[in-house]
Amino acid sequence: MTTPKELTALNQARKGLLHTLAVLDAADKLPINDIADLDILVDAARDLLGYHLEEVDEALDGLKAGGVA
Repeated sequence: MTTPKELTALNQARKGLLHTLAVLDAADKLPINDIADLDILVDAARDLLGYHLEEVDEALDGLKAGGVA
């Protein structure tokens, strides 16, 4: 059975992934001459993805420990 804690973590990670996509969309719309800004946005997206991947991993570990996954 999925616990509320794991569901909350997975929902937060999903929202974070959507935010990361928004950052990447913004980066895609930058003019080519804004390389420094592009680097900042790509680094931010990378950080967000890493953070939310950790959230997903922790939720999956919790589910595995509970015998769900």
